[in-house]
Amino acid sequence: MATKPWGRRFFDRLRDGGFTMMELIVAMVVIAIALLVLTGIQISAARSIAEARDRQEATALGNEAMEQMRAIPFNVLSKGLASNFNSASGGDPWVEGTDLKIDGQTTALQIATSSQDQNLSIPWQPLFDGYGSNLQVRTDAANTGVPYSVRAYTTRSASGDGATVGLAVVVSWPDRRGGISHTTFRSEAYRGGLNGCGSLDTQPFLGACQALLASSSSSGSIVTTVSGSSIPSPDSFPVPVLGTGSFYTLQMRSANASAGIDSQQVTIASSYVNYGGSTKEDNLESTKAVAEGWAHGYLPIELDASDNPASSNIPASPTSINHIPSAVDETANSLSDGGSPVSLESRSDFLRPSTLAASSTTGCVTGISGGSPCAVANIANSSTYDGGSGYITMTVEGTIFRLSRRIGDEDGTQNTDRAWAARFLDTPGGSSDVGCQTLTEEGCVSAGANRKMATINIGKVFSSPGKWGPGLDKAGEGIVVIEGRSGCPSGQFEQSVRVQRGNSQKTSATGPSTIFRCGQIRYWSGSDYTPITIDNSTDTAVGTDPVTWTGTDVSVTAVATVTILPVSDVSTGPADCVSDSCVVEANAGSITVNVQYTITWSSGSYVFTTSTVINPPTAKAAFKKAPNA
Repeated sequence: MATKPWGRRFFDRLRDGGFTMMELIVAMVVIAIALLVLTGIQISAARSIAEARDRQEATALGNEAMEQMRAIPFNVLSKGLASNFNSASGGDPWVEGTDLKIDGQTTALQIATSSQDQNLSIPWQPLFDGYGSNLQVRTDAANTGVPYSVRAYTTRSASGDGATVGLAVVVSWPDRRGGISHTTFRSEAYRGGLNGCGSLDTQPFLGACQALLASSSSSGSIVTTVSGSSIPSPDSFPVPVLGTGSFYTLQMRSANASAGIDSQQVTIASSYVNYGGSTKEDNLESTKAVAEGWAHGYLPIELDASDNPASSNIPASPTSINHIPSAVDETANSLSDGGSPVSLESRSDFLRPSTLAASSTTGCVTGISGGSPCAVANIANSSTYDGGSGYITMTVEGTIFRLSRRIGDEDGTQNTDRAWAARFLDTPGGSSDVGCQTLTEEGCVSAGANRKMATINIGKVFSSPGKWGPGLDKAGEGIVVIEGRSGCPSGQFEQSVRVQRGNSQKTSATGPSTIFRCGQIRYWSGSDYTPITIDNSTDTAVGTDPVTWTGTDVSVTAVATVTILPVSDVSTGPADCVSDSCVVEANAGSITVNVQYTITWSSGSYVFTTSTVINPPTAKAAFKKAPNA
């Protein structure tokens, strides 16, 4: 009988032997250690979750107590804690003498005197209950049995003027480690004004204990947009049609001035100048005009003033701003395509100087009294041909087509924009120019804007002899001309608007709005220009006869439509201005001129559409009486 080699017999015995006692003990120890570690992690995680839940509950209780404090009338808050609050609550670990000491911060408490103590028969929790205690013991709403001590305090204002009272809430609870955790909440109560404020004995301090008065205005801007399509394949739109084959629109926007007042308890006055600019766009989501460097200009300038002591970064009466633009503020946007005879260029009126003023304490416009908050923005004229007027031009075979341009140096006229807003508090009131001449109770707010502008030529050709055809003797000033007329105060196209709202200016019957528009439009009607007188009531839409210019290898045909909307004056809100704001919004009527240009040459065609919108001056005023006034 054959026998296995010795080595085989040895390894067979090893396979049959199992674990030794020592190996088993080591394995059990390793498993026990792992289980202990996992148990510790689970216990720690459970405790962290419980602690987070405890703190969340404490935060909810603290916020609830702070909101209850906000609903307490100011005259109650300003007295402070009941004189016996400390003894009534059984002692306070956060109070030393008359100071609240917590988180390393010491704050003087506002405590009622024995002669002017809180009326404990009318408790205002959480500040004091019927015994004078400022302590509430609350149990976790999740029924975990955690007791929370909620203490509310009033503290002295740093200003010491009695117009504000500090609020503090401290919530403490026994934590899961055998100690005491706490969280703190702080805020401030402001006394309302004395005019139209209601009763400080019953009015919650955060209630609107002053009337709401707000107004804003804008001089409006002029926007011209050129957009394109292709011929003969309109079904494949969008198709690159402008410039290098990748741009769809070219836009120019002129500068405009704005101003605003917002007044309730505190007043903020703001003036703005939004400089114009020009943008080209390829209509693709993956590319943005600003990021690609296709947007030029659009410089915003703002000046703010506020009498709110909490807004230390906004002065009450800042230094006025005088902005003198430079030649680098905007570069021209241009489009050209070597495959076609057409090129475009746009530029805004970026060289016009501006001034901004704003004050919460001093009048800044003629007719506004010295102590009335005010804001005003002005944009003056620039006679510089390139930077004083916004324009988009087209060049075809060396001939310039003025698609839209407003130039103040050709006929001696000027382009000016102005917007203002004011809040009238006390007599004397305003003037016939700014409104708010009658002041009662809460006063009045007004705002207005004005724009005067030079002639706008749309579709003017600069070639020899410089006119459309046939016969090169048509529409020499352009297919549409927007201009001033006899009877306009300045002889220029002018629009202005003014609104007012207040206790004595609540309804339209008292004349909250004054709107003025004066000018004319002349449009080409085949053999001559047809004039349209523009005033407040003008509401019309007309179309021009087509005209054609013919070059060496190119023809350009243009036809326009003109839409003139009347001025608008809309009042909303209740007649008494109590349950809601009384609002008046007014604008001086917009004008839109759309022109279609068809450009045809030996190897192709373009169709451009230009839209020139003269956005009107606008103004808005709102007034709401104070509750309980």
